[in-house]
Amino acid sequence: MPGSFRRISGASFAYNNQDSVVSWWLMLKKFRFSFAKLVLGLALIGLAVQFGFSLWTYARLAGAALSFPYPLDYGEGPLLDQTLRLADGENIYKNDFSVPPYTISNYPPLFLLLQVPFAKIFGPAFWYGRLISILGQLLTAVFIGLTLWTLTGDRVSPAVGGLIFLAFPYGQYWSTLNRIDLLALVLSWAALFVIVRWADRRWGVYAGAALLVLSIYTRQSYALAAPFGAFVWLLASRRWRKAVYLALLTGGVALGLFLVVNLWTRGGFFLNIVTANVNPFYWNTVRWNMEELGRNAYLLAALIAVFLLAERFTNRTRSWLLALPYLAAAGLSALTIGKDGSNVNYLLELAAAIAFAAGAALAWMNRSVWVRVLAVAVLAAQVWMLNAWVQENFVGRIMERVKHEGAVAALFRKVSETEGTVLADEFMGLVPLAGKRLYYQPFEFKMLAEGGVWDETEFLSSIADGKFSLILWYQPPDWPAIESRWTARQRELIQNYYTRDGAYEFTSILRPKK
Repeated sequence: MPGSFRRISGASFAYNNQDSVVSWWLMLKKFRFSFAKLVLGLALIGLAVQFGFSLWTYARLAGAALSFPYPLDYGEGPLLDQTLRLADGENIYKNDFSVPPYTISNYPPLFLLLQVPFAKIFGPAFWYGRLISILGQLLTAVFIGLTLWTLTGDRVSPAVGGLIFLAFPYGQYWSTLNRIDLLALVLSWAALFVIVRWADRRWGVYAGAALLVLSIYTRQSYALAAPFGAFVWLLASRRWRKAVYLALLTGGVALGLFLVVNLWTRGGFFLNIVTANVNPFYWNTVRWNMEELGRNAYLLAALIAVFLLAERFTNRTRSWLLALPYLAAAGLSALTIGKDGSNVNYLLELAAAIAFAAGAALAWMNRSVWVRVLAVAVLAAQVWMLNAWVQENFVGRIMERVKHEGAVAALFRKVSETEGTVLADEFMGLVPLAGKRLYYQPFEFKMLAEGGVWDETEFLSSIADGKFSLILWYQPPDWPAIESRWTARQRELIQNYYTRDGAYEFTSILRPKK
């Protein structure tokens, strides 16, 4: 009996001791998990702080742009002029470049048509075009987030994907301008969201195709990335019939509209949209922009590369099926930045693709708390780098112009008070702002002249005859603007037949010699 008692007591002690070890192990495991959650929370707070700084910078830029009444960019002037001409019922797609006014409408008309009611109510102004662009920037971020939420069901990654897009310098800068690109981008992302969210509904494909066509008729280059991404996603999701419907609807309607508009303009639409794009291409420009992107976004590139390469081997996701084709097509489209006269607007789709892929990568990395901690920390560091990039290279482009509002206002008074025809380059937007029509777009017709599409002889005669009452020549110290925008013969004749009558904001005021 005593032996039995000892055996039972020993077994009980061993059992209790083992139970204590298990309890301590579970407590330690729970502590480690709670500690990981704490570190993740701190990392998310750090990321949120960086996003907050990015949003503050963008709000500052957007507010400055909306309140600045004068042109911020060379390309704003032609778009305002085209809007005013559409408001007056004019055809903006002329079918003969040999007769004045020497203007080009390089893009489809949707962005301009949206501004026509504002132009009729408020008159010539840049703010309503900039407002459309800013809303396009914000809504693109929303649609990126909604698409991520639909595909992943994650709570954090959709917000991160949208906010990364808002942090990218390309959109922060370009969306403050009266330019077409952000409207095209938001329409393309609205299409992607509708197709992903309602892929099993027939009307979803129809609505997605309609939005894609609207995007294409804002900027023609948007016929690649979003349609291709949606098509591949539908195919990969085993909705091949809907993929074919989408391709046929988008391509058929876009082509049909092109034929109708081209017929109505008697070939002018094709001449402006296709023939006039004769700008030379420089691979050095592509390389420089890709190197700059690599220097400032290499952490995003690394995170996305891990996702795209490893996702197929474990924890496969639906978001990968959209991220890869859209990123590939957007990257291909970004190569067109090598065209002479291009700017960061050619990289907006690539920025959106990177933001979406980053959000998808973060959702995929949700299987392990510590892996997600690492991903969030990497993203926080990356957003910090993006904030530094936008401060260094982009904020000054807007704020320096706003800072010299007095000088630009003086130029505007000169243009408004001048009777007769006014020519300008950087501040071309002052001409339609003053209620006058543009007569000549220097850079565009320099490209046409060098491409053999336009004979400048008649225009040169007008310069020599002193036909132009005022010429504004922009001469910044950091790049040869005049050489880039005016042909050699034009520069020679202007120097011979016009004299300098003052200067404001690096802009010489030239008048005919008496």
